[in-house]
This record gives sequence, structure tokens and C-alpha cells, in this order.
Amino acid sequence: MESVLLQMNHISKSFDDMLVLSNLNFCAQKGEIHGIIGGNAAGKSTLAEILAGITQPDSGEVLLDGKTVRLKTRSDSQKAGICMAFHQIELFPDLTIFENIALGKENSMYGRRVFMPSRKQMVKEAQSVMDELGLCLDPHQKVTGLSEGERLLIQLARTVIGNPQIIILDEVTALLTSYEIENVFRLLHRLRAEGKCILVISHQIEYLLGHCDRISILKDGAI
Repeated sequence: MESVLLQMNHISKSFDDMLVLSNLNFCAQKGEIHGIIGGNAAGKSTLAEILAGITQPDSGEVLLDGKTVRLKTRSDSQKAGICMAFHQIELFPDLTIFENIALGKENSMYGRRVFMPSRKQMVKEAQSVMDELGLCLDPHQKVTGLSEGERLLIQLARTVIGNPQIIILDEVTALLTSYEIENVFRLLHRLRAEGKCILVISHQIEYLLGHCDRISILKDGAI
């Protein structure tokens, strides 16, 4: 029996006079990698930004496990178990790799405690995800000077750590090598086996066809 985790019902969104999403209906299940494709301005990123709490729909509702949720901020989405990796770099250059990965995820990674987790434990958690992504870097080094691909992978590590239920990748793989992309999907398959719902927005059809359980096509703001 299908286990639907996410539903977006009758979602519409306009920017000025431009209709971006038009009465969109979309659903995704636990334990699946779900690809989302479409032409430029089809509404892919807007759909993702609504789930990430960045953009508010003009109408419609979002349900998680059958319950309506209000995602007014990125913090709301993260508390609901939704985390998104962007293609823009959002790292702190003066912090180390493990600090960038763990920052803001302390409660979800280690539970709500009075005291912060140990530095050793934070490094261990970050190193584990870095290893899966093939990042042969010292977690104590600062992110300044790293390549764009390395920084994108660190950003992805920060997204998947802390046990999110829904993981969104918005064109994250576009600037990665074939080797790096295969490492990303290897990690995504492991997360899928744990019951996570993974949404992958990409123009790289060959990778979506090779790794996704389902693919939804957006056109004129609808599936």
C-alpha cells in the first residue's frame, strides 16, 4: 500500500501578473526518490520554495501525513522535517566544514539537551556524511578556498543531516562531476531505504531516469 507523506492540493501562486503555479496537485511518498522536471519558468523552484517556507502560495494547502501544515518560514519547514539544498552556496566562509554542516541542526541531530553535543561527536557525524559523498577533506578546515563542487556537497551534507523526513534538491547536481553525482545518488538511495521522501529538481534527465522511482513533469504551472 502506498504511503503518501506529502500532498500539495490546489496550489496557485502568482508574481505580479505572472501565474507561476496554477491549481497544482502533487504528492510524494515515504521511501521514494521523486524527480521533478520541466522547462524554464515551469514553476519547479516555486514549488520547492513553498515547501521550504520561502514563498507563500496564494491559495491551496500543504499536508504532511494527512495533516495541514503552515510553512510560513524556513524554520517552520525545518521543524516539520523538510530540508532543502539550493544550487546557490549558503555557507559561512569563516567557519569550518563540520561547523557549517552542524550549524542549526544541533537539536535534530542530538535531541533537545540542556548542553550542546561534544565537538568530537559533531565532527564524527559530519565526517560520516562527508565520507558517503566522497569528500576527502579535513572537517576542521574552513570552507574558504574549496571548489564550488565541494561547497555544494558540504551544503548537501548539511541538508541531509539531522533526520529530515523530506529532502529537496534544487538543481544541486548541475555543477558536479559524474563521480560526485553518483556519490550523491548513492547517499539518496540509502536515505530512501530509511523511508525518507526525496524530491530532486534537475535538468539532467539521464540521472533522474536512472535513479528516481517516479518523475513528475511541470508545464504551465501544473503537473
